[in-house]
Amino acid sequence: MSDREVGVVPGRHGRLALPLGVVVLVLGGCSSVEVQRAEWVLNEPAEGTTLNLAVFAGHSSCIDFDRVDVLREGSSHVELHAFVAYNGDASCTDDWGIQTVSVELAEPLGDRQLVGCAGDGIDWHGWRLDRDADCAQVRDEHL
Repeated sequence: MSDREVGVVPGRHGRLALPLGVVVLVLGGCSSVEVQRAEWVLNEPAEGTTLNLAVFAGHSSCIDFDRVDVLREGSSHVELHAFVAYNGDASCTDDWGIQTVSVELAEPLGDRQLVGCAGDGIDWHGWRLDRDADCAQVRDEHL
């Protein structure tokens, strides 16, 4: 199988729509929404073409789950990136949010390396994964 761009698992707001409260904040000049990368983990072993992820969705008052992108699905690895929408509010609440999501691959994961759960470019660290974390390792979804 050749490397190819595969798809997107949208969040509750889709790719373009924003919740009304966020739009009001943007129009009011209080804050702006930024889509940023977040850590994710497998919360159960890969089965067939389905990966069940837990995405760190941060502090519920200022961060919402946005989407998971399957960036590449090749013969040797599969790369996933998870994203959240951060409204820039410095007064986030202390509660932690986890979004569970299923991602469909074109072919079973098999022996391919799963990457993208940690490393450079991640803004929101729930599990504080090491840069070289094994993304195929099943982890407890709770922090």
